[in-house]
Amino acid sequence: MLAGERTLSGRKEVVVCGFVNGKNPSGSYGGDQAFIAKIYPDSGSSFELVAMGDASETRHIVGSTCSAAGLPISESNPKTSP
Repeated sequence: MLAGERTLSGRKEVVVCGFVNGKNPSGSYGGDQAFIAKIYPDSGSSFELVAMGDASETRHIVGSTCSAAGLPISESNPKTSP
């Protein structure tokens, strides 16, 4: 997970990018899902989930958006990489 603060159109935001492996309703882990979120410190630290998912298109959108924000995330999963 990576995070960085920036000001965009006069509004401060913290951009958070990474992968999460949450449990599904049956209690087992569902696998890594890429995500990008924003936190707005000047607005009571409100939180906005921009995108999340495991599909290759979602991973591409998250990866390119995070890179554009200066937060290049890796596609590799450190838990399963040799």
